[in-house]
Amino acid sequence: AIWFEEKQVVLRDTSVKKLKLPYVDAKLCVGCGICENKCPVRDHAAIRVTSVGETRSKTNRMILEK
Repeated sequence: AIWFEEKQVVLRDTSVKKLKLPYVDAKLCVGCGICENKCPVRDHAAIRVTSVGETRSKTNRMILEK
């Protein structure tokens, strides 16, 4: 469900670097969450796995506790 495409980018110092950009095929995704858990981006993952219609908005979520 995930594949990488190589792309060349020009950095501030004008050097060129190859990056592997990840893409997700939503039709093949089974919602296992491995991509979110193993994402190398620090702090918050660059990808979030959610159910269809689910939201992680703090102002628009179910109340589980009173």
